[in-house]
Amino acid sequence: MDDDSPRSKPSLTATEIRLQATQAAFVDWFRQELPSVVGDMMRRGASLQDAQDAAQEAFLEAWRLCAGEPDVWRRVEHPRGWVRKVAERAWSRPPGERRRQVPATPFAVVPDHVPYGEDPADLAGPHVDLIRELKRLPPVQRQAMHYRLDRLPYAFIARELGVSEQRARDIVKKARLELAARLNTYRGGRPDE
Repeated sequence: MDDDSPRSKPSLTATEIRLQATQAAFVDWFRQELPSVVGDMMRRGASLQDAQDAAQEAFLEAWRLCAGEPDVWRRVEHPRGWVRKVAERAWSRPPGERRRQVPATPFAVVPDHVPYGEDPADLAGPHVDLIRELKRLPPVQRQAMHYRLDRLPYAFIARELGVSEQRARDIVKKARLELAARLNTYRGGRPDE
C-alpha cells in the first residue's frame, strides 16, 4: 500500500488546520518583528543583551497565547504594540523569582548579528543623538515617540496613554518639535532653521 494514500495520513480537523495556520503566521511574524523589538528596547535604554532577553520573553508570552489560546491571540488588536508593551514590562521588572537572572559571559564585544539593521553604522551619528535626546523627553512624550518610531497607529498610542487619538497626535507632534529643536541646536544650528 502506498504511504501517500489518504488512508495513511491522519485527517486534520478544521480547528487543527486553523491552529497550524495561526502558528505558521506567528513564526513568520516573529522572524520579521524580533529585530525591531530589540531595537526599540535599545532605544529605550536597554543593553543589547537585556533588549534581546526582554524581546524573547515577550515573544514567548505571545507564543504561549498563540499555541495555547489561539482565539485570545487572534483578538489582540495590535500585536506589534502588545509585544513591545510586554517586552518593556519584562525589561523594567526587577530581578527576582519571576525573572531568572542567568549569568552570562559575552563571547565578543561586537555581536555577530546587528538586530536593528544591516549596517552597524546605523547606530552612529544621528541615531546615537536621537537615542540620547529621546531619553531627555518627558515620559509621556518619550513613550509616544517610541511607539511612533515603530510605526504603531495613533489609536494604539492613544489607548496606551489613556488619551484621545487627537491628543496622542498632539503629544507626538510636540515631541517631534522638541527633538528637532534639540538635535538642531546640538549640531550647531538654530532651532528655526
